[in-house]
Amino acid sequence: MNASSIASAIYGELRGYHRWSIRRRIDANQRLSREALARLNEREFLHHVHRSIARFPFYAERMKAHRGSLPKPGEAVRPQELPVWTRHDQREFFAQQERPHDSMFAHQTSGSTSLPIRFHITRESWEWRNAIVDRAYSWAQAEEGRKSLYVWAADQAKPALKQRIKHGTRKPPSQFVAFSPLNGVEPPSGHVITSAPLSVV
Repeated sequence: MNASSIASAIYGELRGYHRWSIRRRIDANQRLSREALARLNEREFLHHVHRSIARFPFYAERMKAHRGSLPKPGEAVRPQELPVWTRHDQREFFAQQERPHDSMFAHQTSGSTSLPIRFHITRESWEWRNAIVDRAYSWAQAEEGRKSLYVWAADQAKPALKQRIKHGTRKPPSQFVAFSPLNGVEPPSGHVITSAPLSVV
């Protein structure tokens, strides 16, 4: 981690987000042997399966219908024993789900598959997601604090005012300009069918 990432991790730890601890675990995990990593993956998989069954009755019912019975506490479960969770399942689940006590906010996918889904994001899942993404970016030398270019799809759902204000204050003013992702290279066919906006700081 560079100085900016370390400062952010320490700040997140002091705020009670466990940001430093999570990033230290991720850094340690990537140094494990293949065998040790396989054992860790199996433990984490079983932990999350049993936690999901205990926390979400909706999922437990799908699990029981698919498997025939729910696994006993601590019982091993193979991935093929889990029900396939489709977008329709998630939409049905979200519609009947009460907002979890640890939900930070509800997120919606961009709908590139024509069927957007919504789900709650907790502080824990947010910290793990950011830590893993930042690790991948660091491999490309795009660590936190360095000027980088990201091209993402726009959200279809309009965030709440509080979330828009919080998100906006963390970004410098920007403007949209058109550019060719082919960087001036013309395809043999002579046809270019794609372009994207570029946020210029």
